[in-house]
Amino acid sequence: MFYGVGSGSYSFAENVSANQWIQVTYTLSNVGIGKLYINGILIDEDTGTPVNTTNYCASLNIGRKNHAGFDAWGGKLDDIGIWNRALNPAEIQALYNAQPLTPCVSPDPVSFTGLGSSYTLADAPVTLVGSPAGGVFLGPGVTGSTFDPAAAGVGTHGIMYIYEDGQGCINGSSLCTEVSVNVGVGGSNMTTGGVRVFPNPNRGQFTVELELNGLVGMQVFDARGALVHNEVFTASGSRTQRTLDLSTLAKGSYTLLLEHDGQRISQTVVVE
Repeated sequence: MFYGVGSGSYSFAENVSANQWIQVTYTLSNVGIGKLYINGILIDEDTGTPVNTTNYCASLNIGRKNHAGFDAWGGKLDDIGIWNRALNPAEIQALYNAQPLTPCVSPDPVSFTGLGSSYTLADAPVTLVGSPAGGVFLGPGVTGSTFDPAAAGVGTHGIMYIYEDGQGCINGSSLCTEVSVNVGVGGSNMTTGGVRVFPNPNRGQFTVELELNGLVGMQVFDARGALVHNEVFTASGSRTQRTLDLSTLAKGSYTLLLEHDGQRISQTVVVE
């Protein structure tokens, strides 16, 4: 094994096992003391030329000698790090001990409740409960132990619950849920006679005309299910009109969702 910088180069014959990852650490202090560690243990050291702090990386080579023959390393290299000072033995040992290990699987059964099989973007967030307690939830629309359909967006989403037991072993459980724009099975339950959209297609500006009385919620979603417009207003009966401007958004299809008196209707709006 050869290591070093310039005239402060050292060569040691160290046996390492084939087909097995090892950690090799080399330090060179500013007084020219070079040390070689394998798997966090000091193997050998020698004294050579102090580090040239202005140009010590001018011909840096990792995995081969710096001469015409190269003498390239015949194995694999991974997770290479360079520090601007010589690490001490405790730091090198800590780096070695921090190498990731394959986690063990906890024998404790893991599950969670609270997630429905389907939602709409207008549905309220739900609380998820994991068993055993103390784990973490992961997935689109998840914050802490809450799943928000609007934050997740339209599509099928996988939600996971990961638990770590007292021995550091982990186990998990996952469920899928689907979020849609429409109200689910049965679709809209408001007649289209009370709502008219024009012009459609349009160039981003269009009018919604309603034959409704009372509070109306109006939302617009893009093709990915992201909310791009949201408002609540009072309709005054015959020919109530609202003008929308989506001209700053990308061209494509948008979904207009209207809610009134417990009923909903959705229509597709095309921006050209």
